[in-house]
Amino acid sequence: MRDISKRRYLIAGIITTLIFVLGLMLGLVIEGKRLEVSQAGSEKQRLELGSLQLQYAYIDQLAQERNCNALAVNFEKNVNTLESARARLEDYYNGASVNKGDFEFIRRDYLIAQFNYWLFARKYQDLCKASIVTVLFFYDDDSRCSTCSDEGFILSYLKSVFGDKLLNFAVYGRYDSEPMVGIIKGAYNVTSYPALVIQDEKHEGFVGRDELKGYICASLNNSHSACST
Repeated sequence: MRDISKRRYLIAGIITTLIFVLGLMLGLVIEGKRLEVSQAGSEKQRLELGSLQLQYAYIDQLAQERNCNALAVNFEKNVNTLESARARLEDYYNGASVNKGDFEFIRRDYLIAQFNYWLFARKYQDLCKASIVTVLFFYDDDSRCSTCSDEGFILSYLKSVFGDKLLNFAVYGRYDSEPMVGIIKGAYNVTSYPALVIQDEKHEGFVGRDELKGYICASLNNSHSACST
């Protein structure tokens, strides 16, 4: 009887071990697939950005502003793609249990893409007299910045109000792996969080919804319908 019990415990132990090993292997396979998808999205993002830069160079060289409408459609489409990629990468990062070191490479690549789009938007404004507002949002962890999440929420809300007229770019202010973060922070003298760079004007500390809406409307010369409400 005792031998039967021992065998049962042994079999149960083996089964438990197999289930654990299989679960770990399955997790590694899924994690690898998720990384592949993110990397593929990153490559696609680079191609789209390269295409936009080529369009800009063409318009800049030929000085044909009649091409600006096509550029505007393309630009907004790719900024929306960038935002979708951000959401997917954030979900990946929060749920990943392995390969986070590899993911940091993708996170940095996405951040660089954001800066590229931001710079491109400024060029687009200058060249095509585009009626858009760019906002760089520098944030910190909730433990050190109790109002950063609230600021992010307000920016998301105002994005839904102003649509393609408002381009938000969120930057983790303590991300030291990418030198451009420090360079741009230094250029605008960002020393605390949250911090907003609206066009070329820096605003440190929490900015409420109505005040922020006022800054956006001023940059748009009150041309948007939301500015009259």
